[in-house]
Amino acid sequence: MDTEDKKYYIRLKSERIEVTKEVYEAYYSMQRKAAYQTERDYRHDLLYYDAWDSERTNGAEYIPDVNFDTENEALKRLDREDFWKYIDRIDNKYHICRLIAMGKTEQEISEIIGISQQAVSKAKRRLFAKLKKIFEKN
Repeated sequence: MDTEDKKYYIRLKSERIEVTKEVYEAYYSMQRKAAYQTERDYRHDLLYYDAWDSERTNGAEYIPDVNFDTENEALKRLDREDFWKYIDRIDNKYHICRLIAMGKTEQEISEIIGISQQAVSKAKRRLFAKLKKIFEKN
């Protein structure tokens, strides 16, 4: 069979459609590129958010927002006056809560107070645990 007489088809849905050689090559070239990219992503363990989509949820909702600070958001939502009443009930010898409220980092607090950053972190955890107990009682 001559290459001039050869017929080219592409499948759309359940139909075979006759096309020119140029259209055939372009169509299958694009299809192969898409398949290659999918295979490459699979080999590199890449996953797209839309792969997690369902009728009820959006896949991107499963990804945590690293810019969202839960502790600070909780502090903002509390009535400030009530919050400081709770703080006064706790032994807060380093006044860590006030420094946190001022936006200081653990490292900055450690430099201000003169203790290690690990000690600040430990004191902060204890402080939040005590606050949690107070809030659960009320």
